[in-house]
Amino acid sequence: MGRDLSPMSTAAPALRAESLYRLAFLLGLLITLGSLVAGLARSAVSERRLPGLEMDPLLRARDALARGDKAAAAREYRGMAAVNSRDLDLLLQSAEGLVRAGDAAGGAELIGRAWATHPGDPRVHTAFGWALYWTKKYDEAASHFETALRADPRDFRAHAGLAEVRLDQQRYAEAEPALRRALALDPTNGSAHNSLGVAYAMTGRPERAVDEFSIAARLSPTPDVLANLERARAQAAGKRP
Repeated sequence: MGRDLSPMSTAAPALRAESLYRLAFLLGLLITLGSLVAGLARSAVSERRLPGLEMDPLLRARDALARGDKAAAAREYRGMAAVNSRDLDLLLQSAEGLVRAGDAAGGAELIGRAWATHPGDPRVHTAFGWALYWTKKYDEAASHFETALRADPRDFRAHAGLAEVRLDQQRYAEAEPALRRALALDPTNGSAHNSLGVAYAMTGRPERAVDEFSIAARLSPTPDVLANLERARAQAAGKRP
């Protein structure tokens, strides 16, 4: 109404020009906003604050532990805990990492903080169990793993932790069911297959150990796993008539 859309209208070119100007303005605005967002993203990446990128320091910490640089690992775990203080899973991983890096007091402080905000959470019991395991307090570790499993029977790490405790205590028959339950939850975990192979080898079943070590070698061909496989093969060959 009021707009003349006939072919003879002189308003159409002006309207088209106005539309083009408006479109150009919007495109310019979008480009500017895109540049601003990209700049913010680059800044966020450098500060490790984008969702999901919190794992970068975790990977660096694990790499430092693998190299034996416990001081560097501890620095990464402390930094990760400070940045992600409200993320329970990362806080607990930081706690376990600090214990493995030799800072048991720092790990205990983080676990205490996690317990204060999530009392009774089975994940806290599991993390506490692993922290105790790394400090060779096996009975206490087993107690926390068992408590976690009563609350959450599908906690892979609690089953695996309980199995590792029993292996270190040379209670191989008790380690087996815990490892089988862990592998039922995650059959692709090479470490659990390797541990089950150890349990079989230490109870005189090298053939079954070979099977487990072979799976572990396909999933995670570390030098220790490959050495276990060769040793079990030699034991199995020695048992054959």
